[in-house]
Amino acid sequence: MNHRFLRQRRTGFTSAVLLGGIVIVRVFAVGAGEKELPIDASNMPSHMLLSGQLEYCEDENASLSADGIASGKYDSLFRKNRFRVLHFPWSKSAFWIRFNIKNDRRAPIEKWIVISYHFIDTIEAYVNDGGEMKLLQKTGRHFAFNSRAGRYRSYCIPVHIDAEKTATVYHRIRSSEAVSMPITLWAPEAFRAHYDKHTFFYGIFYGIIGLILFINIALFFFSKERCYLYYAFMLLFLHILFTMGRQGISQMFLFPSFPKIESLAHLSFAALGETFALLLSRSFLQYRFKHTVWRNLFYSLIATLLIMGALPFIAGYWPTTQLLSMISIASIATIVSISVIKVVRGNRPAIYFLIAWVFHILGAATIILDQWGMLQSSLLITHGYQLGIVIEAVLISSAMAYAVVLERKEKTKAVNEFLHSQEVALQHMAESVRARIQELQAKVSPHFLFNALNSIAQLVKDDTDKAENAVVMLADFYRILLNFSQRKLVKLNEKIHLVDLYMALQRIRFGDRISFSKNIERDIAEYQIPALIIQPLVENCIKHGISPKVEGGRISVEATSAQGEVRITVADDGVGWSEKASDSGHGLCNIRERLKLIFGDRYTMTITSPPDTGVCVEILLPKEVHDGIQSDHHR
Repeated sequence: MNHRFLRQRRTGFTSAVLLGGIVIVRVFAVGAGEKELPIDASNMPSHMLLSGQLEYCEDENASLSADGIASGKYDSLFRKNRFRVLHFPWSKSAFWIRFNIKNDRRAPIEKWIVISYHFIDTIEAYVNDGGEMKLLQKTGRHFAFNSRAGRYRSYCIPVHIDAEKTATVYHRIRSSEAVSMPITLWAPEAFRAHYDKHTFFYGIFYGIIGLILFINIALFFFSKERCYLYYAFMLLFLHILFTMGRQGISQMFLFPSFPKIESLAHLSFAALGETFALLLSRSFLQYRFKHTVWRNLFYSLIATLLIMGALPFIAGYWPTTQLLSMISIASIATIVSISVIKVVRGNRPAIYFLIAWVFHILGAATIILDQWGMLQSSLLITHGYQLGIVIEAVLISSAMAYAVVLERKEKTKAVNEFLHSQEVALQHMAESVRARIQELQAKVSPHFLFNALNSIAQLVKDDTDKAENAVVMLADFYRILLNFSQRKLVKLNEKIHLVDLYMALQRIRFGDRISFSKNIERDIAEYQIPALIIQPLVENCIKHGISPKVEGGRISVEATSAQGEVRITVADDGVGWSEKASDSGHGLCNIRERLKLIFGDRYTMTITSPPDTGVCVEILLPKEVHDGIQSDHHR
């Protein structure tokens, strides 16, 4: 029973392997009899991908001449291509490719041979005319762009076939990297339409990427967040300049007369782009290395990429390509690893970031598989890389916008928690001075605290920074107020500082409706007067004079000395005080009682309030008595 089971498993496994092999051969191989030689150019559609019609041979020493190839003595070296697209690994050899084109018509026809792979150093195209090799064109990326036929991104080689003739076309190619050779025979008009259609898509692609780039530059200058700058440079070097090089566009517009510089520059662009991609992943995802080893490896990778930016012009194309390929794999693996770690740790924007790089990898894989002939060519496949890059750019931009929204929510939450803690602290402060509340009520209206807190609550919605400053000022105000309540005398400049804090808090409520000025003579700034004398007068000015006035008003405080007296004046230009408002309040009575306790009958306090012109409160203190009190207080 067990032996039968094992035989069944072996049979099933063998069947699966055979089936897989058939599928692979069906995808990659060109079956015998499916294509015929030569190519019938007179009856073909608008274009034809040449695969089974191609024969090739390797010239290991790059020594075979065109006439020697045409003579036929090297025919035994040619082998028939069995794949959809010719692919040669990197080699110092030259490769010869040949195919036959026949014209059954009685009139000559013209076709274009189009090679859409841009990284071929030299291409020499010949046609065998009666045993004599005629050069059709010599092109490649080591030649100036203006020398190309038609000046297209792809290498276009016109071939003329005489009436009722068969022409044998040869290509001799050499390159400093592995080569994929998608060779297509086109009708000229059809190729022009095809080229214009793809150019339109390239324009859309670079327009979208360019717009995202400029938006991120603007966001950097607005927010000073480095991740926007890193992203902009990544888009510039990796998705614009490097992609232009891979598509043959940079040779059209950036280096038309310097082909060798162009062939090396795109490697530098790739290295710089990946450098900024690594910096973006670290900055945006706010990743912190727990071990010094990993941090050193990360920055070593960045340093290596920066060196790679200059290496192509020093070491040449081939060594740089091999090193850059390995480092690129390490860079992408690092970026994906950081993204996965942040996703596992609950960073929601990292999900978009990870998916974006998955699309980047899929887009790169699409273009490689397409060039190797492993995918059926279509508009979507041809532009798969651009589509992946656009999706990546949109997802990364979405991730960054999402991160900004979350950051603002967290900041608002933190500010609200801070304000709540300050409010709780103020409540505890109020409870700690409950024994003194009767005295404070005579000096500062409790409505001031409620109004200040209401104003701060409004600021939390409009301007969190100002709200935080207001909470700090309110705390300072009550701290100083409590300190004054424990002292008999305070310096005049300390009193004015308390008034400054009070007015700053009131301006949050009244805005431009209220203005304040002060004039304190320097000679009397150190003189001491009873605590809480000036501030209650300023509060009365606001409550009874400025607040009822629609357009607001001005309050002034002056302190001068003349003829042995200290004169303190508090005035406003409000609506004036009524007799009831002036005499029934606890504040004025408290001020008079405390002045009388210290100065006896040697002080005066007068209130003048002409109709509709405001109020002026003037207090005169005897300077010599004040000096004596000050001395006693210090002792």
